[in-house]
Amino acid sequence: MSPLVAGCDVVFNLAARTSHVESLRDPLADLHANAGAQLALLELCRRENPGARIVYGSTRQLYGRPLYLPVDERHPVVPIDPNAVSKYAGEGYHMLYGQIHGMAVCALRLTNTYGPRMRVLDARQNFVGLWLRLAVAGEQLAVRRRHAASRPDLRRRCGTCIPARRRPRRVRWQDLQCRRRRRDAAGSRAAPL
Repeated sequence: MSPLVAGCDVVFNLAARTSHVESLRDPLADLHANAGAQLALLELCRRENPGARIVYGSTRQLYGRPLYLPVDERHPVVPIDPNAVSKYAGEGYHMLYGQIHGMAVCALRLTNTYGPRMRVLDARQNFVGLWLRLAVAGEQLAVRRRHAASRPDLRRRCGTCIPARRRPRRVRWQDLQCRRRRRDAAGSRAAPL
């Protein structure tokens, strides 16, 4: 992997185990992939290309069951399974390397991602894949509306939700920088990266 990392300006670190159900069956495999392998990649980047910017694909699952909606970065981290704990450890290693080695790092806490090679057999990773499979098969989609009335309309309140009819804007590195990474040592105000 050394030659691959050596010439990069930005490393998108999206490698991980993502199944929360599987993490309950084999938590050590999750720990190895989501924490140990992350540490190995960070060490490789530190040795071969310390100037590379690293974007770590974390998970929203770190927050556990939401205490309020919409969930933001001030929400307490309360992991509810081994996958979330190991991803939090991987994220912690990235932030630590940013602090002690001066590496440019950020973590994106992603939720319900979809794309090529996603799991569509069941909802073990997220519901989007299962819904896509059911839609393609012409089967009925089950939607629970238990809390629908209490949830805010994110399309009006959140700048990150883009209606499908609008073109997405270009994303710059500055847009990806993690607020936690930019805070000064006291944690009271944002400092430039």
